[in-house]
Amino acid sequence: MLSDVEVVIGPDDELSTRNWSGLQLRNVWFRALAPCTLSGFDFSDAVLENVDFTNISFEHGSFDRALLTRVDFSCRVGLDPRMRRPEVPPTFNFVQFRRARLTNTLFKYAVFETCNFKDSEISRCDFYRARFDGICTLEDVYLEESSIYRTNFTGSDLTRRNVAGPSLNGRILPELPQSFVEFHDDDHKEPDQTQRRRNLARARIEAAEVYANLAGHFASRGDGEGEAWAYVRRKQLERRIARDDRQWRRWLGLSVAEYVTGYGESLARIAATGLLLMATVTAVLMSVFGASFPQAAELGVAAFVGLHSEETVAQTNAGDGADLLLVVETALGMFLIGLFGFILGNKIRNR
Repeated sequence: MLSDVEVVIGPDDELSTRNWSGLQLRNVWFRALAPCTLSGFDFSDAVLENVDFTNISFEHGSFDRALLTRVDFSCRVGLDPRMRRPEVPPTFNFVQFRRARLTNTLFKYAVFETCNFKDSEISRCDFYRARFDGICTLEDVYLEESSIYRTNFTGSDLTRRNVAGPSLNGRILPELPQSFVEFHDDDHKEPDQTQRRRNLARARIEAAEVYANLAGHFASRGDGEGEAWAYVRRKQLERRIARDDRQWRRWLGLSVAEYVTGYGESLARIAATGLLLMATVTAVLMSVFGASFPQAAELGVAAFVGLHSEETVAQTNAGDGADLLLVVETALGMFLIGLFGFILGNKIRNR
């Protein structure tokens, strides 16, 4: 067991083929005096708790089955005060994290090149502005309560299951108020109190940006279902943001889009809206214009698909008002039918 020590790595130290397999490391700071790369290492089955890696990148090594708790891979000596980010991002080239358990681990600005996280358990980790290049595997991984704000997943096989969990009903970190507060209310993650308050205040905006990023990623991989899922969640957040900001016109438009069409993704809601429209017109014809139920129902259905005529209306003795009502229903019905067909075509094409 190695604990409460600082390991200084000099420019001339040999960094290849170091074996820490099965070791326990607690409160350890690995500090390189100059940017260096740890190659051929083995942390498999190791326990790392409160460990910082400063100025160190990794290649051709393993964290398989390791337990990482409060490990900081994002530390760097030099910081750009304008960008508040490391000047040289930590890189992981051909590094294995298979079946590892990572909790409260920082990968901010990290670059992953052909890394494997298969079957890992990842909880409350920070991948802010991290980048996945090459072919990175996230199979059977759930990024539970982890920050993926402005993360570039281009080189990964990220799916909806990685973000929403096995049930596909999970929420990302900014949508979980208590977890979001606990995540940012931590000196280890964000020492700047002012920036921390800003982060907490813009949770929904951050969540909407994450879903926009995910929609783009899924679209680039040809995952139409995942893209639609991310798009709908983004729009739901934008509706809440509009309400919070008292942008009532935008809120009304988004509310109509959600409840009537599911933001253009729900065939069931469009069908239900059409049935409600026909039922409403039927009820108005009966209660206001005195038409019998068979006549009103026939007109309501016929007008929805544009098949009613002036002669049919005249037989009900409903008058000009009923004709105007049916014209409006026809216009709305044609719109809903066209939208239904458009969405159905998209769903068939994306299968």
